[in-house]
Amino acid sequence: MYRDNSDVCPRCGTPLVQAGAARGCDGCRGVWLPADNVRDMASAMQTPPSPVELVGVPATGRQPLPCPDCTEPMETVDVLGIPLDICKQRHGIWFDANELGSLLFRLAKPPSS
Repeated sequence: MYRDNSDVCPRCGTPLVQAGAARGCDGCRGVWLPADNVRDMASAMQTPPSPVELVGVPATGRQPLPCPDCTEPMETVDVLGIPLDICKQRHGIWFDANELGSLLFRLAKPPSS
């Protein structure tokens, strides 16, 4: 998909920087990732690797952020105690600073003994 230079952080308005499949914010340290990439990362955290579904419940009390791709309001979903902002059009998931690492840590499945 073509990207112009107008993609900005939904949290602080700083221009997003392309970093492989992700786009990151140098201002607030947030990260924008396609949902499939997040599922792949979560799957790789399993021992042995296995599919992971990101199941959450609607979170309340947060102002919706605009999707960096379509600018429509995203929905906030609580996944394992982490509020994630997810584009309703499936463009991706916004992670505030440290949320991606926290989610992957909580999803990590240690080897069976």
